Amino acid sequence: MDRTSKRFLKKRFFSRHYFSRFNRILSR
Repeated sequence: MDRTSKRFLKKRFFSRHYFSRFNRILSR
């Protein structure tokens, strides 16, 4: 459970970071 949670959190964090960067480039 802990391992899955950590993996999910990491994926979510990475996704958010990527989305933010992508949004910024698109906004440009």
